[in-house]
Amino acid sequence: MPYFQDLNLNIQDITAGHIFDYIHYLSHDGGRKDNKVGGQSALSIKKIIGILRQVFDYQKSSGKNQVQATRASLQKYCCFLSKNML
Repeated sequence: MPYFQDLNLNIQDITAGHIFDYIHYLSHDGGRKDNKVGGQSALSIKKIIGILRQVFDYQKSSGKNQVQATRASLQKYCCFLSKNML
């Protein structure tokens, strides 16, 4: 994803903190690529988290165990979004 490429991060280097920073970026001005004011909707962010989850699942299935904690953090944040924002 371009956001993480701009930070020069490989998938195994991404931490829960990076994910939270990314979600914060998406939810505020500048997080949209269509130049509209405001950030992404909660539903869009939830879908992006789902995509990230799939990426981490694929990475985990290929033997990279370092992403498990980050994936668990994604699950917790997605549950928080479901309960509080949607």
